[in-house]
Amino acid sequence: MPLTIRQRIFLLIILVTLVCSAIAGVTIVTLYRTAVESERARLMAMTHAQAQLMEAIARFDERFSAHDHPDGAAGATLSQILDAHRHHTEFGRTGELTLARRENDRIVWLLPLRHTQSGHPNSPITDRLAQPMRLALTGNSGTVIGRDYRGEMVLAAYRHVAPLGLGLVSKIDLEEIRAPFVRAGVLTGVIGLGVIALSRLLLFWIRQPIIERLEESEAYTRAILTHAADGIITADETGTIQTFNATAERIFLYPAADVIGKNLGMLMPAPDNEAHRGYIETYLK
Repeated sequence: MPLTIRQRIFLLIILVTLVCSAIAGVTIVTLYRTAVESERARLMAMTHAQAQLMEAIARFDERFSAHDHPDGAAGATLSQILDAHRHHTEFGRTGELTLARRENDRIVWLLPLRHTQSGHPNSPITDRLAQPMRLALTGNSGTVIGRDYRGEMVLAAYRHVAPLGLGLVSKIDLEEIRAPFVRAGVLTGVIGLGVIALSRLLLFWIRQPIIERLEESEAYTRAILTHAADGIITADETGTIQTFNATAERIFLYPAADVIGKNLGMLMPAPDNEAHRGYIETYLK
């Protein structure tokens, strides 16, 4: 059944709404991914710089401080690193710099952990938690999205500080990165719905007189076709019948339902019925 003018306008509003929503969604997702990649690069640069500094201190202490500390050069280096970072390991709302070493099958945390008040957590090296630190302590360097020692999903940069056998991790909660974009998405959705509602009201106010005139014109034309004394048939450029009025039904002895959607050739005697498609093609040329 053909769509009415009202139905077409309603479908147009739905289509415009879906297109606008899709554009807004793609934009927000793209910006979020860009923010994640930017934060990934920042964490990686921070971790790399911290690791290089630690390695430089280790090389200096190996050369000049091997006998100045009870635990030797490595102990001197570690004490300086811990002193420098003990009160400066946080950034952002959830960002954190962590340092640890491996003892047998356990992770030993060396810096105070920002998100725990009960001392250092119990972290087996085989545990599913503390994924970035586990990667660092197994000699790897890079970035990862995984669970930290709390079980929270984080974006982390990790590096193995080889001269000291330490793992270094800079991380931030994904929720902190995601939060502005969630707020933007909600705000965009609310504003979008408001604009759509206002647009529908304005469109209804503008379209109503136009629709009424079109419907009156359509009804008038339909009445003329229905009650005309002549048989009136309309077809598209392929010869497919579109309308078939009551007089045509009486002339051809076919109900409209049986011919609408069929080719005009069915109403013609042979041989014209077979040749009619060629007639149309010739006419169009």
